[in-house]
Amino acid sequence: MQKAFIFDFDGTVAETIPLTLDAFFAAYRRLSVPEPSLEMFKSQFGAEERGILRALNPEIESELYRAYLEEYERLLEERAQKPFDGIVELLQNLRSRGARVSLVTGKGAETAAISVRIMGLEKYFDFVESGGLYGSVKPEKMRKILDNYKIPPSSAFYIGDSPRDVIDSREVGVFPMAAAWSEIVSAEQFSQVMPVDIFYTVGEAAKFALERLDG
Repeated sequence: MQKAFIFDFDGTVAETIPLTLDAFFAAYRRLSVPEPSLEMFKSQFGAEERGILRALNPEIESELYRAYLEEYERLLEERAQKPFDGIVELLQNLRSRGARVSLVTGKGAETAAISVRIMGLEKYFDFVESGGLYGSVKPEKMRKILDNYKIPPSSAFYIGDSPRDVIDSREVGVFPMAAAWSEIVSAEQFSQVMPVDIFYTVGEAAKFALERLDG
């Protein structure tokens, strides 16, 4: 049976959460609008970026979102942000061994496309599915991809860096792989969704994934 590996982006493929927050704050400064606190931003995580701005400043959501997109792309290029070490090799190896590979992220469609394009990852993902305005839609997006692949959930894996990713994977019946290689992710956060396989390096996840293909 063919296998599918579906990846989260922020904190899994690349360390983009700090950059995302910097782009949010830069958008507020550009419009000379009082900035929400870091805690206020984080309280809205789960929704894609437009949804976050809609929740925080609905009256100027469109202006803020346009500024945010420009700042996000600018910072991504200025910082020459790259995927985590080993991610490109993992994607290459999965595809070369016949696995299907896609992306299901909480990012908005625009920033997902910008990120994949600038980091040169477009050729590795069959499908790129983005987040929802009002919260996580990852189960729905995983099911959509698996329907397209005609692969059952029991033959699929989701690699993500949050407890919510584990919960969403289990809802679909996909095997969750907890990514704990980001500097801003603590493996302790997964204690609430144990038991789960936690991977502290991309190399550990790659070994596990490739063994599933060889087995």
